[in-house]
Amino acid sequence: MGCADRSAYDLSQHTLATKVRLVAEKKLAEPKTVDFVEAVPNKAAVGKSFKKEAKEIMETLSKLEPAEIEAVESALKSKGEYQLAINGTQYRLTPEMLEVKRGQKTVHVEEYVPNVIEPSFGIGRIMYSIFEHNFRVRSDDGQRTVSPLFSSYQFLDAIQTFFFIFGFVCSVLFTTSVDCSVEMLGTSAEQQCRVCSSHPQVR
Repeated sequence: MGCADRSAYDLSQHTLATKVRLVAEKKLAEPKTVDFVEAVPNKAAVGKSFKKEAKEIMETLSKLEPAEIEAVESALKSKGEYQLAINGTQYRLTPEMLEVKRGQKTVHVEEYVPNVIEPSFGIGRIMYSIFEHNFRVRSDDGQRTVSPLFSSYQFLDAIQTFFFIFGFVCSVLFTTSVDCSVEMLGTSAEQQCRVCSSHPQVR
């Protein structure tokens, strides 16, 4: 068991793939003035050149990050055009279709990409930890090991299939001299008796 520090990697990758900004907001104690840069399309020119694709092009431009917008500005100045890629298709944009605007604005919140701490707490890891914790090798005989002599299984949902699954597991363990019990919380005495009669070693 443990925790995996995923940082902001997962959400950042989702943002790159979907072009949807996955950010959280933190209210500032005091408003502050910040610089901004944005790509502003000429809707008439874009619509005339790209027809039905125009809407998707303008939506993509509105979601560009500052670093991407600077690349657009640089390409428009140096090459006279910018190739916008959308789902593998290239769209040629010219200075008549697009301009880059800079300015300042007052913000009241700070945006950030949340970091993710992912607990590794699956049932497989829990069982492995239990077995690892209890496993021993005899100091005088490396071929002989010591493993748990008792195990217990507990579940809350009274699903009939579970009774026989856990009963079977305990039957297998019992043949290897590992005693076990099944705690069937929330089940009736009649249901527990059926399991015990099918698997006498389960208690």
